[in-house]
Amino acid sequence: GIETAQDGTFWVAFFTIRNWLLDAAHPFPLLKKWIAALPRPLWPKPQRYGLACQFDSTGTVRKCLHDIEGTKVTQVTSATPHAGWLYFGSLEHFSIARIAYP
Repeated sequence: GIETAQDGTFWVAFFTIRNWLLDAAHPFPLLKKWIAALPRPLWPKPQRYGLACQFDSTGTVRKCLHDIEGTKVTQVTSATPHAGWLYFGSLEHFSIARIAYP
């Protein structure tokens, strides 16, 4: 989910934050294969967290918006600026969230 804003910046949506268990498993391909072979209900669950960040053309972070408890929006898949608003898409919500965006 990368969207271009009119000012030339980019908004990037992040589905969730990193999972320490999966990060720890990364150097061990057999462990990752074992985790992937588990039945889906046993897979590590993504943390309820809303996150989207704005970057400039050099890749510098300009702004990050966090919903640390995932109460307003979680599992963000898109952050789209349009007509003074920033719209958020999510796999978990059946509606689109928005905030005023200058």
